[in-house]
Parts: sequence; C-alpha cells; structure tokens
Amino acid sequence: GPLAVAANADFSRVSLHPLPPADPLELDGEPIGRQILAQAPLFAALRDEILNARVFTVAPAAPTEIEAEAGVLRPAFVRADDPLASGGTYVWSPGEVDRDGGAGGQASYHLDVARAGTYRIEGRVLLPTPKDDSFWVTLADAQGQATAAPALWSPEALAEWTWREFGPLDLPAGRSQLIIAEREDGSKLDCLRLVPLLETP
Repeated sequence: GPLAVAANADFSRVSLHPLPPADPLELDGEPIGRQILAQAPLFAALRDEILNARVFTVAPAAPTEIEAEAGVLRPAFVRADDPLASGGTYVWSPGEVDRDGGAGGQASYHLDVARAGTYRIEGRVLLPTPKDDSFWVTLADAQGQATAAPALWSPEALAEWTWREFGPLDLPAGRSQLIIAEREDGSKLDCLRLVPLLETP
C-alpha cells in the first residue's frame, strides 16, 4: 500500500505511515521472519556471539583499558597482526591506502559502568593517510540501540601507533555499549581507554 515519510525541519524525528511490522517478515499478518532467521547458521552464530560477549566493567576512579579485538566485530572489521600493537593484534577494515572507501565495519564493546559520569575516550590508533584516518563513535543501550547520533572521531593521519582522545562522553550507570564504526577503511584501532573525568548527578 501507500507509504508516507514525514520529517521535521532538522531531521531529528521521522515518522512512518503505516508503521513497519515488528517482525522482519510477515505472512498473512503472522510473524514468521524471526523464526526463519533463528534457523540460519549465520544468525545463530551471531546471536551466540552477542550473548557470550565479554562485558567490561568501567571503574569509577581509574582508567579502564580495552583491547580493540576483544569487542564484538561486524564486517568489514577484522583482526590483524602487528608486533607493535598491544598484544600483537588490532582491528581494521582492509582497503586501498590513500583511497576513499568504507564498508560499514564496526566493533561493539559491552560496558558495565559502575558509576554514571563523564569519561574521556582514548584510542591507540594508526592512521596511515588523511583518507584513512577516522571512525564513527556511538553510545548505545544494552540491546545495541543507539542513544545518540554517531559522532565523528578524526585524529588525523598518524604513521605509528599513537594514543588520541575522543570525547568527553557521558556514560550512564549500568549496561551500555560503546560502538566504534568504520568511516574510512584503512584506519587501525589497537586499544581503547575510558578515563573518568566528572561525576554526573
């Protein structure tokens, strides 16, 4: 049937009419999509990976360091080896050097924040050229639903592994996810560090 899309002037809210079905696929009004997807090996493996994802406890008074490869990776992010990286491994989305490109890879980190507050995000990165030097950073709830629009993190080109800051970022108490997504392929991420700054009420 007809579909209408309406947005306000600043595009912060979009409404769809009619509303999309809650299930990814319906037949005669009955939801069948989730049943079908649950039987697919790829989705079963993905579900198991998410359910078994490591949870990182974010300390309220000391930096919390996370190896980039310890997150849940989505294509086109992959693990790669480098003896100069922490633990010898980093994550990236392979691509041609000094060429624009990106395929939507991401790494999500399941957090358990002991105390709500403002945290500075630091990353140990290697960014070979100005066309391979940026990521998107998103904070999401425990289910992975974004709670804010993705923010650009562009530390500029770095020829060797270097710590660079992003933030500050307000983290709520309890479970949430920090998502680092590919903006330009070729950008490499080795470690993350969450440094508490100011406590929020």
